[in-house]
Amino acid sequence: MRTTILKFGWAILTVVVFHTALIAQDKEENTASMNDEQAAMMEAWNAYRTPGEMHEMLAGDAGEWNAEITHWADPSAPPEKAKGTEVCKMVMGGRYLKISFKGEIMGEPYNGTGVMGYDNAKKEFFATWIDDMGTGIMVTRGTPVSGEGNSMEMKGTMVDPMTGNDMKVREVVTRIDENHRKMEMFLEHGGKEMKTMEINYTRKE
Repeated sequence: MRTTILKFGWAILTVVVFHTALIAQDKEENTASMNDEQAAMMEAWNAYRTPGEMHEMLAGDAGEWNAEITHWADPSAPPEKAKGTEVCKMVMGGRYLKISFKGEIMGEPYNGTGVMGYDNAKKEFFATWIDDMGTGIMVTRGTPVSGEGNSMEMKGTMVDPMTGNDMKVREVVTRIDENHRKMEMFLEHGGKEMKTMEINYTRKE
């Protein structure tokens, strides 16, 4: 009888030890898997947060600029002309380009500010814009125009003050050289696109 009990006891002990070993192995494998996942996550975040070539391109716009504004309030009428100044600077460790604009549109003072950046994960540029001609925000996204590395097309929406709905907006930014660039803005009304603004920039000396 005692021999039987001892054998049964050893069998239970063997099962317990084996089960404990399996738990320990699972923990080690889970820990290794978790460590791999954490490492991959950290690698992804580091890649996401690190400024790169596209941010260096944005930094090329940093500085002070004189602006020649052409504005089409009515497509059937001659455009209005105005002047302005723009100050651009890289912020948050070279991750974003902050833009501050002062000028005149339709005979009234005009002030605007925006942020432009490049999303490393989405592989696209984005821009936001607010000004004292409204109380909303314009958001656009885009990529360099294929085959023309000095141009970029941005598409997005802004608020139509007559309806409160979003209307489509398209911008084409052309970097002519390090001291000259151009921005063209197009709005869509009734399914038709019209050019509403062109700004030619010259870097201040």
